[in-house]
Amino acid sequence: MPAWVPRAILLFLAGVAGLLVVRWMVAELRSFLLILVVSFFLSFALEPAVDWLSQRGLRRGLATGVVMLGVGALVVAFLVLLGSALFTQVSDFIEELPDRIQEIEEDLNDRFGLDLNTDDLSERLQDQDVQRIARDLASNAVSLGISAVGVLFQLLTIGLFTFYLVADGPRFRRTLLSFLPPARQAKVISGWE
Repeated sequence: MPAWVPRAILLFLAGVAGLLVVRWMVAELRSFLLILVVSFFLSFALEPAVDWLSQRGLRRGLATGVVMLGVGALVVAFLVLLGSALFTQVSDFIEELPDRIQEIEEDLNDRFGLDLNTDDLSERLQDQDVQRIARDLASNAVSLGISAVGVLFQLLTIGLFTFYLVADGPRFRRTLLSFLPPARQAKVISGWE
């Protein structure tokens, strides 16, 4: 056997082990990596506004805070408008539901010669185990609350990373570019801008 074969086998096995470790790490850090990627892209979106404010004399940290608060206010306003429209639509639907069910019942009875009665259906629904339904709703509410806390924590983490990526944007770029040769630095900064 040639002398290089054991070394090649050892390098191959080390490469496979390294790939498995990297795969395991990516799987374990998936949510954190997603937070970093979202923060990175949000920092790209916010940086022009922060640059504009900082060129007008605002410190970069303060400009970042102002822009993030403005974007946050716009998002909250959008969600409030969307929520109120959704609430209005749902409440109108609930108000009109008995009339619509009555219309559907009459239409089905006329078209197909059926003898449907929605009052029987509503009595059957009221006979269901109310305690079981309430217990299911309570467990769903608890899991929904836990999920909401998790989402809130992730949003705050994304906001924090985005703030620091934007506030320290120029230094972050300089640090990343310092690892590249000068010819590449010009291309990367051009693409970044």
